[in-house]
Amino acid sequence: IMEYYEKLVVGFSDYRKAPTDPSVPMKCLVYGGALAHYTGDAAMPLHTTRDYDGRNQPDGSVRQKGIHAKLDGFPEKNGITPEEVCRGLEAKKIDDVWAHVTKFIAESHTHVPKCYELDAAGAFAKATDESRAFVLARVRAGAQLTLDLWYTAWLR
Repeated sequence: IMEYYEKLVVGFSDYRKAPTDPSVPMKCLVYGGALAHYTGDAAMPLHTTRDYDGRNQPDGSVRQKGIHAKLDGFPEKNGITPEEVCRGLEAKKIDDVWAHVTKFIAESHTHVPKCYELDAAGAFAKATDESRAFVLARVRAGAQLTLDLWYTAWLR
């Protein structure tokens, strides 16, 4: 996240210096897109743990294997739309990007138990109001982080 944030800062700086150079907006799109990938990953709680696709058991087996794909595919499978994700989001400047990102990842990690609870109840395989609200909140958190980092990179 930090690497692509810094690259995006440079890309935006290059754009200000050479706004007619066609390679510069492409550079910004690549860096901004890569950054968005990683911020989205950070919002997905299972990406913050070694038990990202099931919990390893003492006997070597894995309980709830496949949870990762169920959660990653949930928004598309259950009709979560870009409009729903972005509704009401507003860009905010981040003063300390490193601290903000590490706090975000730590907060995302607190949702790991809820992921396993919802999966055990079958709520990722067959959406419930609770699982849909949970996933939408995580996706919105990732979108907000992305927006704030893009905006802060632009300001910087």
